[in-house]
Amino acid sequence: MSEMLGTQATTVLPPSGPVFIGGSTGHGSERATPGPEALGEAVGRIAAYAAQSLHESFPHLDLDELVETFTRPSAVRMLTARYLRGLESGLPAGEAAAAAGTRLIHAWADARLAARAELDRAKAAASS
Repeated sequence: MSEMLGTQATTVLPPSGPVFIGGSTGHGSERATPGPEALGEAVGRIAAYAAQSLHESFPHLDLDELVETFTRPSAVRMLTARYLRGLESGLPAGEAAAAAGTRLIHAWADARLAARAELDRAKAAASS
């Protein structure tokens, strides 16, 4: 498995589960903004769990390639923005992480489908 911190990937994802950050005072919208290190760790774990989830569901997908894809700067920026937006809207950290990870998987799947459709169009045009 892989654990990511920021945009760096290393092997080993601890079985302890995701790190939940953004403490609450018990009043829904009063959430602390995580510091840079905690935010990097949370975003890395979200990316790791998204990659791990896809790999477990579709074992033919290479885990290292998924980790690489999900830790590219554009993916990290998207995950960070979505995670923070979820926290700011009052979601518990786990729900904000799940929503961000789910959106990452959807964006990845949409991009794969678009690339496949383009390839199919190119093949059809070449054979015409």
